[in-house]
Amino acid sequence: MSTRLDRLFLLLDQGTNNVTRKAAALQLGEVQKLHPHEFNNLLIKVKSYLQSSSWETRIAASLAVEAIIKNIPPWFPVGVEDKDEQTKDSKIEYVLKDDRMCFNFFDINTVIKCGQNLLGSEGSEYDTNIINCDNLASNNFKEKLTLQRRLLNKKLGLDIAEQLNLGINSADIVSNYDLSQSLELNGRGEGKRENGEGVEEKKNLKDIINKCSTLEMKRKAQSDSLSENSLKKIKTQNEEKEEEFVNDLAISSEEWPLESFSDGLMSDLFNPSWEIRHGAATGLREIVKIHGKSGGRWLNAPKSQMDNLNQLWLEDLALRLICVLALDKFGDFVSDQVVAPVRETCAQTLGSVFNIMSNERILKAIDILLKLLSRPEWETRHGGLLGLKYLLAIRQDLTQTLLPIVFDAIFNCLKDPIDDVSAVAAAALVPVKDSLIESLPDKIPVIIDFLWDALNEIDDLTSSTSNILMLLSSLLTHFSKAYNSELKNLVPRLWPFLYHNLTSVRKKIKN
Repeated sequence: MSTRLDRLFLLLDQGTNNVTRKAAALQLGEVQKLHPHEFNNLLIKVKSYLQSSSWETRIAASLAVEAIIKNIPPWFPVGVEDKDEQTKDSKIEYVLKDDRMCFNFFDINTVIKCGQNLLGSEGSEYDTNIINCDNLASNNFKEKLTLQRRLLNKKLGLDIAEQLNLGINSADIVSNYDLSQSLELNGRGEGKRENGEGVEEKKNLKDIINKCSTLEMKRKAQSDSLSENSLKKIKTQNEEKEEEFVNDLAISSEEWPLESFSDGLMSDLFNPSWEIRHGAATGLREIVKIHGKSGGRWLNAPKSQMDNLNQLWLEDLALRLICVLALDKFGDFVSDQVVAPVRETCAQTLGSVFNIMSNERILKAIDILLKLLSRPEWETRHGGLLGLKYLLAIRQDLTQTLLPIVFDAIFNCLKDPIDDVSAVAAAALVPVKDSLIESLPDKIPVIIDFLWDALNEIDDLTSSTSNILMLLSSLLTHFSKAYNSELKNLVPRLWPFLYHNLTSVRKKIKN
């Protein structure tokens, strides 16, 4: 029988709606609160759901990660006293020996040149799983047939019964006999027809109904009753597991408790499957938001180096995310714009990293992102703009410093021949329009003139229409008086968009 914990995990994947999935995720957080030493076990199980092919399951799994790690205490070890002034004043790069990356030795152009493009998948799912039965030996054919049954049961979800220990064998549902279509195999892998009649034997419908009834009775019996001995056995096993995790925690207490889990997600950022990359980015996003300031710290590190260790960890994570922004080529087209879930989520995570990263390191990261904007690959330019978009939106305290550095590059991307790139460029400037007016007032007329001219070129198929109109309306709010004399000639350019097929575009005209 499945435990209550198993059912919570099952709801993450098979909940009837998002409310049910979210409730299951929050309940997993309560489990962590009641059993604080179970976090490794919980996170390992949640990670498998972060790799699901279902979007809803991955989002629910990220909510579960958030709920669980909220109940894990922050990791801020005091560290050891520095032995001498030389050690105290030196910046020991502890993390570099663990193959962590740093800005000083990083070249994004080399990464793009030598790195492998990250696509939708590696294509293994398109490999033929149906085995050709001709010219196979009898015993080999039986093995392939068994493999076929397992693959089929997995695709149909019939292996769940075995995973939940319901005492049901998936072979009882789809067997080798079903796949072989009642043919006996000879040494050449050919089918012998029974009784020499030359006609295949068909299963009797009554037998199938009886088998299904028997299986249903088994499920009901297994679900409705559990002996007292079984309950005691489960309780004992749980106690032993909790004791085991307590011991594991004591052994690994010298490092951040989420170290291994976050390292695993960082590795998954470069998985060939886009679903796994997306799930890893969502998990890291929650970790950085809640425990980002704890990452990379060591229990026995010098006290003066604790903050430096944390910044080195953030630096390594930021570079990995930037690499994904540069290499990821997966995108889907919904409505009028490209949907790039991996790049979008990595940019959000990068924004959370920038929120707690030192200003000096942020400037180094910006230099790399600006290099992405000059690349010939439009997906790379798109990813670089997403990184700048979330940086400007999150670090409002630095916009006066950052805008003069990034404005020219973003404005050039407004002219990009790829509509999806220009759309992100426009969206990146909208959250900082007030700071833009204060820090670069002489650039505002240039932007407005360009946007008015752009209205003559865009049409119903242009994906940047909505963002261009949004940026134009936000800037005209402050500079409408300067254009009073020209509005009679300019406003008619808006009329065609009143009949645009997208509601969002028509609303922008109204505003």
